[in-house]
Amino acid sequence: MAFFFNHVDDSIIILGSCVCGSNYPGGGAVQIDAAKLKKWLLEGFSIINEVFDKHGLPESEKEIFTRGLQEVVEQAGFHPA
Repeated sequence: MAFFFNHVDDSIIILGSCVCGSNYPGGGAVQIDAAKLKKWLLEGFSIINEVFDKHGLPESEKEIFTRGLQEVVEQAGFHPA
């Protein structure tokens, strides 16, 4: 699973900006809505848990995957407005 986080493009960041944005002042800037960001992340983590549990994948890999998603979001600078 860690393989995928070594090949992350901006699609997660673009999706998060569209889903969680509350204001788009221009020039590519986005103000993130804290409630939308929380909801989006909780849904994402829930899906990760469901996939790993359904397929009996190791808990250690799920933790790596989850931390990777969290790191991508933090590096994107998603700070609630």
